[in-house]
Amino acid sequence: LLFNGTASGSRNLWIGPIDNLADARQITFVPGDAIAHSSLSPDGSRVAFVSIATGNSDVWVQNVDGTNLRQLTDDASPDSWPVWSPDGQGVAYTSIRGTQQETWRISVADGKAEKLFDGFFRGDWRAQPGGSGTWIVTSNGGNGVRLLDVEGRMVIWDVPIPNAASLPMFSPDGRRFSLPFQAGRDRDTIGIFDTLSGTRQETIDVPFRVLFRASWAEQESAFIVNRNATTSHIVMFDRFWSG
Repeated sequence: LLFNGTASGSRNLWIGPIDNLADARQITFVPGDAIAHSSLSPDGSRVAFVSIATGNSDVWVQNVDGTNLRQLTDDASPDSWPVWSPDGQGVAYTSIRGTQQETWRISVADGKAEKLFDGFFRGDWRAQPGGSGTWIVTSNGGNGVRLLDVEGRMVIWDVPIPNAASLPMFSPDGRRFSLPFQAGRDRDTIGIFDTLSGTRQETIDVPFRVLFRASWAEQESAFIVNRNATTSHIVMFDRFWSG
């Protein structure tokens, strides 16, 4: 499990086993609470994250053993919400260009960046079932969710969902995705959606607020979330209130 924490006095990235049989260990050591928006590579060997250590919001990468820290984006535009490509060769992120929000991709090997789509990106990137390409699922600035065909550069569907400001997350097989949204002052609902159609298949009511995302655990039998409380903390649960 990769998470952002302040146990060492400054906000940094930590990594540890989900079964909690070993202590989590700090893997970044950037002072000044300058790290946010992290993503673990598909093979678990590298992390991408946002840092404002140089005064601008840029994407950085490093190995999970703490080595090979390097700045990946370096432009005047604020960059945020990085997510690894399914093959681990690139990172998608949101970039604000003038007054426009755009979805960009950058190669980890050579730093070559290209625009993928117009619009905001905060979501997930997964290989399509059957191996015919890749999909991005992303919230649309709080107004809904979009499914994007990366190789075809097409919007497959765009569904309006009120209060959908969190990160949609693909299931391991890519056939479904999760999306938390606010259901009340102190409670949320996690929607389970069919990827091909964007239709909601199930809702899971949780008696607390969820920060950012509901990540799927192995075998799709549980979710890992950041429970928003006086002190936020990470929880895994597999007992659902369905409707």
